[in-house]
Formats: sequence, C-alpha cells, structure tokens
Amino acid sequence: MLGEYYFRLSDFDEEKLDNEIDIIAIGHMGCCRALPNHNEILEVYNTCKKHNKKLRLYTPRVPQEHLQFMMEYLQAISRLFESDFFQLVINDIGLLFWMKEKNYKPKQLILGATYSWSAMQNSLYDNIIRDEKEDIKRMYAQVNNNNDIRLSFLKELNITEIEVPNIKGVLEQVDRIRDNGFAISVFKTFILAGFSRSCVHCKIKKIKASDCNKECEEVFKLDMNQMWDYLTGSFPYFVDKPEINTYYSSLFVHGNMQYRELKNSIKGDEDQLNLMKDTIIKCSGLDKLERDYEYENKMSGQFIKSS
Repeated sequence: MLGEYYFRLSDFDEEKLDNEIDIIAIGHMGCCRALPNHNEILEVYNTCKKHNKKLRLYTPRVPQEHLQFMMEYLQAISRLFESDFFQLVINDIGLLFWMKEKNYKPKQLILGATYSWSAMQNSLYDNIIRDEKEDIKRMYAQVNNNNDIRLSFLKELNITEIEVPNIKGVLEQVDRIRDNGFAISVFKTFILAGFSRSCVHCKIKKIKASDCNKECEEVFKLDMNQMWDYLTGSFPYFVDKPEINTYYSSLFVHGNMQYRELKNSIKGDEDQLNLMKDTIIKCSGLDKLERDYEYENKMSGQFIKSS
C-alpha cells in the first residue's frame, strides 16, 4: 500500500487526492498539542472512507503531564478502532498497556518509528562499524524489534504492523518480523533522525510550549556547519566546520521530531516490500522552502511550506 503523510493538516485537499494513494496520514509523532482535534479526525476519516482510502493517525510519546489528555483523546475516537478504514500509530508503550487494560483493540494498530530503530540511522554508522566483522555489521543493522521475545511482547499488546527504517540492510533482515504475522511500514525518502522533549520550533520562535498554537505546521530545514570545540577557549566554543556536512545530512524539523533524507546508497528497494501487505509512506511538503530564520545569531536555515 502507498500512503501520504500530511505534516500540515490544512494541506489536505479532497479535490487533489491522488488515486494511487491508499492511506492518508495525519497527526504528530512527538507532541500532543499538534494533534488534530476530534472533529478534524472525523472529517478526514469520512473523506477517506468516501474515496475507499484509509486514515492513519500518528500519535506521540506522552509525558506524564499529558497522559490524561491522551487517554481522553483516544477514548473520544475509540469508535473508529474497529473500522477497516482507520489505522492508529502509537509511539508510547504506556498507552499500549492502557489500551490493553481498556480492551481497546484497533484492527490496525501500528508501532511507530520512535520505538523501532536501527544503528544504521546514525549518520556516523559507516565510520563506527567499518572495521567490524560482517556478522557484527549485520547484527547492528537489524531493527531493534527483530527478536522473538520482543515480537511476542508486541503481539500481546495487539500490534499488527511495525514501522522500520527504509534501509536496505534493515529490510534484508525483517523476515522474523513477517513470520510473526506483522506487516512492515516505511517512510519512502526520509528516516527518523531523533526526537526530544523540548520543541525546537518554540525555542526558535521564543515562545513557551504552553502557548503553542501548532507552531510546527511550518517544517524547517537545518544544515550543520559548526562544531562545538572547547579548545578554542572562547565561549560558546562554536567553530566553523562546513565539512561536517559530509557526515551529517540536512535535518527536517517538525516540532520536537527530526528527520533526515535517505541517501540513495542505503535506501531500501521496493522489491524488498510486499505492497499487498506492507506500506510505503511519502512525506508531503519537505521540499518547498518558504523563508529564512535565525536563532540567537548562531543557528540559521529555512522554513518549509508544506505542499
């Protein structure tokens, strides 16, 4: 199946739906404040159902202060869980336990990318692993959920599908996941690079997270050209190092989530997936630069307007 993830919900347009797309993805992997509200979810869901497409809702990791909100949020949309046109992505193990206790069993429950990692997502992987034996390289390349004990645990939590990095070395080693009955899901051209508790957008715009009005609807691109070096003896110890772009590709920042564009040399091949069961998600709007920004005269880049 093919899907499209709309980082900005306002970009979703029923009149421009791609007939080749099977899944419309919305939501946020890292922040409760950026989630669509109940009415917005129902509106997109009804549109998807009308056009015989599935709605995939991404939900975030949840700090303790937002746990009650997220439980009420999921309760409010629980009637969609049994629908063939709805998919729920969970990035919080605590929520999975809570859903099991409540006997919520979505037909399509997906373990999100924040809980499914490979060492190959590290930009310095080649340098770290280059002198290791081939069997060690293969061990580190596989995704962290690729073992029977963890897969059994996820099955008990009603997971039906697992997001993994779209990397050749990872996809070469997902047979165990498939043999345990799980489908595979990947992002087409991006991988998750990292995530944090604090929101980069709020830092750049100098606002409190509690005052956020979905600031991260503007994705921004961050290029690295400096390194921290205390030997310079001058605070804040940053020195120009444009050559580090050789190792670190551009970051695309969506609130407290960071993505990297996949290098063609490691990108997975479509023939490694079973598109009757597995899913490829493309990220909408990470290529349209809108305006420059600067943060405390040190970090600069470009905001990106979602398509």
